[in-house]
Amino acid sequence: MSDRIESLDELHRLIREGRVEQDEALGLLQDLRARGADGEPTEPSAAGGAAEPPTTAMEPVHGTADLVETVRGVVLDRVCALLKVDPSDLEADVELTEYGLDSLIISQLVAQVNEELGLDLVPTTLFEYPTLRRFS
Repeated sequence: MSDRIESLDELHRLIREGRVEQDEALGLLQDLRARGADGEPTEPSAAGGAAEPPTTAMEPVHGTADLVETVRGVVLDRVCALLKVDPSDLEADVELTEYGLDSLIISQLVAQVNEELGLDLVPTTLFEYPTLRRFS
């Protein structure tokens, strides 16, 4: 596996193809963010101060277990809000469509998760990973 990726799309492809494990994917993502949007290492600004880190909707997550829990919490929160149910009403291994998620709600869910986590998922992701556990 390469030591660098150039985009989130490339990382998503590597994950889909099973070419990277969670720990490696997290490291590649952190490296990509550290290099900034242009792929170059962030450098001090012209004014002499440190360069601003990339802005995300959330605080950085440092470990794989933390990342999984953060994603799971965001997904669960958004699903509960969209369906107007308590978290205890949902089971992690039941397909979300069984709870009444239609294509409109799935699009809303994916848009909210993208915004919260700084991702660029497409709604079809939920058809590939149809349960709370698999999606998160």
